[in-house]
Amino acid sequence: MGESRPTAEEYTDVIVVGAGPAGLMASLSLSASNIPHQIIDKLGTRALNGRADGFHPRTLEIWDSFDIADKVGSVGYRISEIAFWGPRPDAADGIVRQRRDVANGGDIRQQRGITVHQGFIEAALTEGIRAQNGPSVQRGVKPSALSLDNLSCDDHSSYPITLEVDHLKKENLELWGGFPHSITPAGQIKEEHGWTGAFGRDSEDTVPHVSGVEGRRRTIRAKYLIGADGGHSWVRRQFSDHFFMEGVTRNSVFGVIDIVPVTDFPDIRKICTIMSAHGSVLLIPRENNLVRLYIRLPRTEEQDNAKQVASLETAGKAFKTAKKIFHPHTIEYNYCDWFTVYTVGQRIANHYSYANRVFLAGDAVHTHTPSGGHGCNVSQQDTYNLGFKLAGVLRSQLNPSVLSTYESERRPIAQELIDLDTTLAKIYTSDSPASFEEVKRIYARVSDHGSGIHICYGSSLLVAAPEACDAGRASGLRLGQRMPDVEIINHASGGLSSMHAQLKANGRWRMLVFSGSLSDEQSIKQANSAGEQIAELLKSVSTTPNRDSTTKDFQVVLIHAGNPASLEAGALHSVYYPFNKTTGYDYNTVFAATSVAGVDERNVYDIFGIGKDPGAIVIIRPDQVVGWIGGVSDLDRLRTWLHTFMVVRE
Repeated sequence: MGESRPTAEEYTDVIVVGAGPAGLMASLSLSASNIPHQIIDKLGTRALNGRADGFHPRTLEIWDSFDIADKVGSVGYRISEIAFWGPRPDAADGIVRQRRDVANGGDIRQQRGITVHQGFIEAALTEGIRAQNGPSVQRGVKPSALSLDNLSCDDHSSYPITLEVDHLKKENLELWGGFPHSITPAGQIKEEHGWTGAFGRDSEDTVPHVSGVEGRRRTIRAKYLIGADGGHSWVRRQFSDHFFMEGVTRNSVFGVIDIVPVTDFPDIRKICTIMSAHGSVLLIPRENNLVRLYIRLPRTEEQDNAKQVASLETAGKAFKTAKKIFHPHTIEYNYCDWFTVYTVGQRIANHYSYANRVFLAGDAVHTHTPSGGHGCNVSQQDTYNLGFKLAGVLRSQLNPSVLSTYESERRPIAQELIDLDTTLAKIYTSDSPASFEEVKRIYARVSDHGSGIHICYGSSLLVAAPEACDAGRASGLRLGQRMPDVEIINHASGGLSSMHAQLKANGRWRMLVFSGSLSDEQSIKQANSAGEQIAELLKSVSTTPNRDSTTKDFQVVLIHAGNPASLEAGALHSVYYPFNKTTGYDYNTVFAATSVAGVDERNVYDIFGIGKDPGAIVIIRPDQVVGWIGGVSDLDRLRTWLHTFMVVRE
């Protein structure tokens, strides 16, 4: 790239290498907490088409916490049903539908997954970062050298990471491939640009460019580094004695093609698993009338070349196989938006971090087949988990020891994904069609994993052990699991709200106080007495000097079980109903389980298994995970737990 000119060192809290979904989620999370950071990517644009396309319900909930879920929801295709197709029972050539079922069930408000290409996902995350006044992605910027001063790692105010980066020359930029093309009426193949449109100022990220001065070399000093730079992670290779990938790569090759189909296949707008004597296809409906087909390439071709490269010729071979599998239905296309090939394999890194200073995320620590649509989701959830922990440490709210929980919480989730993907891959790589019952059973597991409901972190610094709390106070909740989203009533307005609307991603911890009915002076007096204890407790872990200014680090939300007409919020302690001389009262801290109509329906108390007397206190982490459960009588135990990982100011 020619001789690079060195420059003076720059300092930042966090450097993110890689601007795919995992890296962008890291940047979004850090931006929401106002953490100074930089994000670089060697490519000159975001993804333009194809690639990751599955968007699961839990990921939508996370996006909603950043107020960006509407972006992908407005352009993506919402999945409703899945259909299972298999060989005809009469042994005749061809396939027949075996069953239709709903997709992504479970107790989750965002019950349907969405499919949309990775370019839209990256564009929406980028817009979210802009809305948080976060940094722009530095495009065409490639890391060239990385060192870590191990002697200063224990001093978390130091900048032990030194990263040298090169601003590439524009002519040396790596470009996205994908072979978008159309077929003319004469049968000729015409190269196309692919669908790239998305949101806002997105055009800045679709034209190849280099940020800054081409040919320049910079040195960046940072406190922490996140390597979200893909399956061939450059960051991981810099610590090859510490990080290595464990797993297998199998001799099965799949083609993946995004097309606008011309077909008589009746379930073309449903997810379909198709098993036939000619092979297998996984069909995923997409935005803009596209469908994605995962097609196992014939074994004879695999034996010739187990690492086939994506090309127009390979795309033609893959689609020829697909046409045989769809028989007796016909399928053709005149437009292809993207094509690639991949070799089946599952690998996971032995470690997720080095010295609690360098962290790996996404494909840099777990790789697998794309057929389950999990990768983009688990990758974003990796950095969603890591982001609030880094932010808490950098804001002097959390002790650095919490950073070790990133690996202990996220690696088991990746291992679950690897195990599930291994099972899923077997049904698509078998030489004989899998039975309907086997396919149905596996996809029930896929649906459950995708919903995110199953994820439950074990006891750790950030998830209280059963003996450190009283989980029976809320028998419908589970320590270490995401907080379910249920309807609640805003006390001030009487309007319908939801639990997750109070759990926005801004780095705050939440204390949910389920106070009971508050229907008389005595119950209000008891709640206010507890409020005084809560205020003193939160003062000990607050980074703000004012005892009532808890909202920067900890937000208290009171949810009572009585009729809102019987309670004046002004009678409550200021920790529940805070007042600011400039902005007045905060009207989004007091809620009711039912409206003034007093409709006798199951409400949040019933759903969470909380008794109206004596109520409960639930601590929610910034990632919407239940961390602690107890009651007013357990506040000393809560103090002990919080003081094990929060910076104490007593």
